[in-house]
Amino acid sequence: MNGKDNHRNSKADEKEIMRELDAFIKILFYKEKVYKRSSILANIKPEDAARIFRILYEKAEAKGLSDEELEQITGMRETQIRRILLLLLENKLVTYQRGRTKTGETRFFWRINKSTLNLILLNRKKNVLEKLKARYEFESENEIYVCPRCGARYAFPEALEYEFTCPRCGSELQLDEDREINLKILRRLIDSLQREIEQDEAQL
Repeated sequence: MNGKDNHRNSKADEKEIMRELDAFIKILFYKEKVYKRSSILANIKPEDAARIFRILYEKAEAKGLSDEELEQITGMRETQIRRILLLLLENKLVTYQRGRTKTGETRFFWRINKSTLNLILLNRKKNVLEKLKARYEFESENEIYVCPRCGARYAFPEALEYEFTCPRCGSELQLDEDREINLKILRRLIDSLQREIEQDEAQL
């Protein structure tokens, strides 16, 4: 993945990437706190971790940002910032280098580990692809009935069990007349995402 990829150039794609990354970082911190009971994360919110990661993603240049600079940007305590950075480092999401400030003080400068980040995004794309394939298989192998009010979709056995009445809102279920169109759309999405994944894998 690099700047040549057209899908990375639009603001919409950048926002979607950041939503994915925010969710990933929050889940990572939640698992560490709940399942591993990590004392290093005491009193740290997943939202704070996602914020630090986002700042490094958007603002850190080749040299990176120091703990002190992150403290000035966020207003968080330096000890909290360091705890977050340590967990991100353990998961190979960030990297660092030793350097000096303008006043000559030694500091660690942090930046995103691009290779790991690209791998994370690639894996999330693969998860989406598997879901699309499962949906395509379901839609192609079943006669589908849809609720005209809430949009819920049911295979024929389910619709028959509910006597062709939507269990959510009580509306009468109708045979999906757009089934073939939906299948073509799903197929195009699958093929497009598959090509994108292959391109990403070739660049890793």
